[in-house]
Amino acid sequence: MQRELSLPQDAAGAAQSLARDAHIVFEGLQKQYRGSAGPVAALSDVSFSIARGEVFGIIGRSGAGKSTLLHLILRLEDPQAGQVRFGGCDARDCAQADWHRRIVLLSQDAPVFLGTLRTNLLIGDPDADDAALWRALDAARLGDFVRGLPDGLDTWAGETGSQLSAGQARRLCLARALLAPAAVIVLDEPTAGLDAAAEATFFADLEHAVRGRTVVLATHAALPEGAVHRCHVLREGQLHDMSSRAAILA
Repeated sequence: MQRELSLPQDAAGAAQSLARDAHIVFEGLQKQYRGSAGPVAALSDVSFSIARGEVFGIIGRSGAGKSTLLHLILRLEDPQAGQVRFGGCDARDCAQADWHRRIVLLSQDAPVFLGTLRTNLLIGDPDADDAALWRALDAARLGDFVRGLPDGLDTWAGETGSQLSAGQARRLCLARALLAPAAVIVLDEPTAGLDAAAEATFFADLEHAVRGRTVVLATHAALPEGAVHRCHVLREGQLHDMSSRAAILA
């Protein structure tokens, strides 16, 4: 299937302002891409809503449409039909810069940059003081580890985080995302590459870490009970409510 990523354009005229903290509504989303045999539907009439402060899980196999849905949430693409609304405002009626201030992404390949733990964290909020950095690290369950290091926040992270374990690197990236002033955190396969124990502790700590922010979590992993408030499965462009959050996709 050939995917053409068409970047959205800001709507003509004055852009609407966004509420700082609000709910998200997805209504009648349609998205197609060109395949070798004709159009292929990535999303077909997908409608759901996410309440403010809710941790919402979306699971599905690779190619099920998770990336497409996240692109629409992040406004990297616009739907061919339907709407994504934040606090009642259609994404296409808002300035992209304003939309992106409200939503932050933590992807499976979020990098640890060459530098110290402090410089990595300050990417999330360049004006954060040490107290804010420690709050973010504590929320991500990394604070005690960093306090035990001789250089603390000024510890060298190493190239691509080579001085950290995979789980520690993921938590550092989560802390960086938590420092951003966004009301919504989008997690794209946040436990990819982690072993089973690190994955389990990441999910177990998630609600504590985000502290009331809205979370959209997309993963192919089986979610343990209590990891999210609600969970849906995405299959063949359709979103289905799950009766068991711990269900494993065949």
